[in-house]
Amino acid sequence: MSKAKIDRVAYVGWRGIVGCEVLELDEELTALVGPTGAGKSTLVMCMDYAILPDRRTMEIRPISDVQDIHNAGTDTLAARIDPAYGYAYVVLGITMINGKKLIAGIHVSTVDGHAHFTRWLIRDVPENSLLQDLLSIQDGESEYYPDFPELKRHLAGNGVYISICGTIGEYCQALYEAGVLPSSMTSGTDRTLYAKLIESTFKGGISEEIATNLKGYLLPVQSQVQELVRGLQECTNDVIKTRSAVADAKNQLNMLKSTYGVGKDAVMTALKGIEADVSKTEREIEGATTFVSTKHEELIRLDASIPRLVEQIEVAEQLKKSAMENGLHELQLLGDQKETLSGTRNTRKTTMDETAKRLKEFNAGCALWRKVAGALENDGYDDVKAAQEKKIEGLNRSIYGIEKEMHTLQDEDERLSMDRSSSTSEHLAELLGGQTLEQSLGRVSEKESVALEMTLGGLTEGVVGVDFGSLASIPATDDIPNLFWLGEKTPSPRPIRESGDWYLLAAADGYIVSSKKRASVFGNDARKLRRVAIAEELEILSGRLGIQIIARDKEQEKLTEFLKNDGLIKIFLENRQDVFAIDRAAKNAKKEWELADAALKTAEIKYLTLQADITKIGEPHERILSGLRTDLSSQQGKRPFLVKEIEDSETSLLMLNKRMDACRLEETFAKEILGCEFARFWATASESDFPTQNVEGLQTRRMLEVSKALGEENQNRFESFRDFDAANRVSIVRMWPDLMKVIQETISIDIVDKDGEDLIEAMQIKRAHLDSDLALQENELDVKANSISLSINTAVRTQRNKIDKLSKLGHTICFGNVNGIRLQLVPRTNMLEVLEQFADQLSLLSKEKPVDQVLKDFFDAASSVRIRMDGASLLDYREYVDLVIETKREEGDWELASSLSGGESIGCGLAIALMLTRSIANRGEAGGEGVKTENIRPLYGVDEISRLDAAGQKVLVDFAKRERFQLLFAAPELKPSYNCTLYNLKRIFTPEARLIIRASRYRPQLGMDAA
Repeated sequence: MSKAKIDRVAYVGWRGIVGCEVLELDEELTALVGPTGAGKSTLVMCMDYAILPDRRTMEIRPISDVQDIHNAGTDTLAARIDPAYGYAYVVLGITMINGKKLIAGIHVSTVDGHAHFTRWLIRDVPENSLLQDLLSIQDGESEYYPDFPELKRHLAGNGVYISICGTIGEYCQALYEAGVLPSSMTSGTDRTLYAKLIESTFKGGISEEIATNLKGYLLPVQSQVQELVRGLQECTNDVIKTRSAVADAKNQLNMLKSTYGVGKDAVMTALKGIEADVSKTEREIEGATTFVSTKHEELIRLDASIPRLVEQIEVAEQLKKSAMENGLHELQLLGDQKETLSGTRNTRKTTMDETAKRLKEFNAGCALWRKVAGALENDGYDDVKAAQEKKIEGLNRSIYGIEKEMHTLQDEDERLSMDRSSSTSEHLAELLGGQTLEQSLGRVSEKESVALEMTLGGLTEGVVGVDFGSLASIPATDDIPNLFWLGEKTPSPRPIRESGDWYLLAAADGYIVSSKKRASVFGNDARKLRRVAIAEELEILSGRLGIQIIARDKEQEKLTEFLKNDGLIKIFLENRQDVFAIDRAAKNAKKEWELADAALKTAEIKYLTLQADITKIGEPHERILSGLRTDLSSQQGKRPFLVKEIEDSETSLLMLNKRMDACRLEETFAKEILGCEFARFWATASESDFPTQNVEGLQTRRMLEVSKALGEENQNRFESFRDFDAANRVSIVRMWPDLMKVIQETISIDIVDKDGEDLIEAMQIKRAHLDSDLALQENELDVKANSISLSINTAVRTQRNKIDKLSKLGHTICFGNVNGIRLQLVPRTNMLEVLEQFADQLSLLSKEKPVDQVLKDFFDAASSVRIRMDGASLLDYREYVDLVIETKREEGDWELASSLSGGESIGCGLAIALMLTRSIANRGEAGGEGVKTENIRPLYGVDEISRLDAAGQKVLVDFAKRERFQLLFAAPELKPSYNCTLYNLKRIFTPEARLIIRASRYRPQLGMDAA
């Protein structure tokens, strides 16, 4: 029996933990109990991270964890580190398979807001050492728990060496060898699977990801089919190669015809082009030389004529200048006089504008003042302003009085408009043949109406003109009043008194009281007459109100204009004693400006007249100059064109010489390239006809035909083919040696100079041998195709037996209504049948494609529904089976696991987790170098185990004891009936926040004992 076991877990630096807390783990079950928020889930979660410290594949959150939207993105594990420390430890004390001790732990720090793990091991654990002693340092009478670098140095000083694990695989390898993990977790698949198992068992249940990927986790890859496919593909490839060889022979002969002949024609055309260009260029050079000589003589004659014309123009310009200078001097004197007069006029214009503006402002202020001041014209500014404001205030008071009077009348009219007539009284009067009280008293005054209502004690319904005897024939119904007044005569009012807003009438040893605002029922006709009178009064008041508002607005407008233009008004008030002086100054300024303006206009006329005369003085001289300048311009204009013509001719001659050099250079290159063949090629080309149109297009088509025949590989091999240019004749000649080299390499050397008949005959003989080989290879193909089908079917049966054996450990587990859980491998029979048909018909199928593609095409053709897999997947036996999780309920058969309760999912999840854990271990053991599966003793942490009842909990404990694994529960409370160790957690907050943990061991036969 394996000795592997996690003995204890130590926690340092987590929120609420003071110093170091060490949990001693039971053989089967250790439980953490306490109220919500005590930290149970956190301790289980931290222990899981110490077992598999990989945040990339595992992210554990307690079931009760509620995320604050304000802390979105915050690492919840980092948030659980005590800020007073800034770091934390989770340390596992482990007994290994061989009985030796191992300490494995993680140091957790915060980096950029996220928890960062440093994984470490102590392999040589001192005997009888305690975890809390190894993690602490004595400081006098106290102790503290240092950060990792200091702890490492301290332990090294005491002979205890910590080894840091640079990779997760190195850390997990140690736990695998100890018997705690089912593998070294170096495989990404194993690590991801085990991380999901830890997450699922922590939350309780079977995660969707695990259920979806069961085949990938449990079924190994089979290499035998791939080896058979490789053999099958090799056989198919031999057939393809044989057929390809015949096609290659035909292509070689076609290439010989389409390369040598076409290429030679291209070379001949290029050489003919070089020879033609040499002859043409020689003729053009001779003509250009004669033309340049003639133009040089013409330029010499032109250069002698231009200086003479320049000298004549200078003499004529001097004569014109002397005549003009005399007139310009007089014109300058008149210009100076004009500028002086213009300055005087501008000055007087400014003075005139200023006096006119002052007069305008004075007059505007005067008009505004008289408009507002009226009779107070001679008073001051403030007096007039106050008087106007007082006038507006008086109008506002008048408007307010009218509006108040109208409001009073409107209230009265509203009160009089209320109708309190009674339909039941009218019906009663109709039955008795009388008149209603309301009709009988319709013309009484308002005060009399109130007095009558108070006299009748508030009764307003009744009939006048009948006696009580008439009631004998009238039944009491809902459409007549049940309390009313009846009499032969109209009632008379009794005198009433007034007291403030109330009317009073003595009655029954007291008073009947009525509000003056109460609308009376009686006196309706009188009220109507009063309402007509009120309407007339309101109409009169409305007219008065409109007149007053118009008057008020008019006066307000005057005041607004008065205040808005107070600057103009104040100018008027300050200068109203100088009214005549202001007007006189404006008139004088205008007169002075008019005189200055007239003087300036006279001077301008004189200036323009003299200016016109000066223009006429130079006209005779200008006519002479114009003729001379025209001649000079003609001579000078002709010279650049003549120079340009000479330069262009010389440039053209230079280009012709360069072209001749290029042609000679092309001829030299062709000689070097063709060597001894040049003379023969050149002679043949000289006698041939040169194409007259689209030479480059013809050469391009030829070279493209050659390139196509040679293939892309040969094009890339030789620079002459890659850099081919139809316009570059040397590049065409240069490809000839390379073309001949390719032909010699491609075609047998003894065939190159022949017609090709021997090569075809040899290829026919070879093809006959290949046909014989093909028949043998197809027979071998059928045998290997059947081997693939047999191999896949065998793998399906083998894996089903293994899964059935692995599932037996869950057959007897009972949780709630579930009496067992198992993994079931179900073959896809339809696909297996199609695979057998494929093996039988493979020899009839296409051999131009790989086997996996042929298989894919066959499945698509054989199935009405398109197979969503590629050919490689169809060669994997795992695609021919389904792997499902089934449960068995009371009085039922095995069915797909679904609709599990919380407790059922916890138990079934643990069973599946153990199956998958052992599957991982089996793969390692199958390699021959791994730890035996029976020596692996995993530990599973389960959060909120109280979702499972006490009976279910006991089943889990018995299951753990039987199958040799450890459990760590977290729950608010437990009442165990099985062996376990309980840790009671309680978080207190005064005088400081801390977590108190008390341990007790429970044994059914002994009860609860303090640990």
